[in-house]
Amino acid sequence: MALLDGLVMCGEHNCPMIGIGEDYCCVIEYTDDLIGAQQVVDVIPGLDNAPTRLLFANGYSLPLLCPDCGEPFHIEDADEFLDSAVGLYLFALAYVPPSDEMPQGCMEFVFAPSLDAEGLGGELPEDSQSLFLHLDSVRGIE
Repeated sequence: MALLDGLVMCGEHNCPMIGIGEDYCCVIEYTDDLIGAQQVVDVIPGLDNAPTRLLFANGYSLPLLCPDCGEPFHIEDADEFLDSAVGLYLFALAYVPPSDEMPQGCMEFVFAPSLDAEGLGGELPEDSQSLFLHLDSVRGIE
């Protein structure tokens, strides 16, 4: 975690700027640039203390970290999602600010079976699925 993480906010997206390497990036823009609109092609199970990862069509992978503690998700916590994750597209992203339920805030990743949103008026498809992850999941994209 970089020194200014959580203190500097992106004015455009009202989300944190996070330290990636020696730069600070908007957490939404950074994530969208790497895996936005990408299809999940595989789920890589975590071994030992390594988190389970979603592998995207462009080769990047996203570690699944608990939104509360930042530790690897226990597979049973995300079983329902993981059973249907392959083939889904990262449809939308949102930053969830700190609250009583999520004291550190987190990221919401919305997945859908297709990217066709015509006629939806900007609404999420009915069959979309949300996954809430710790901000460190974004830092761990590789």
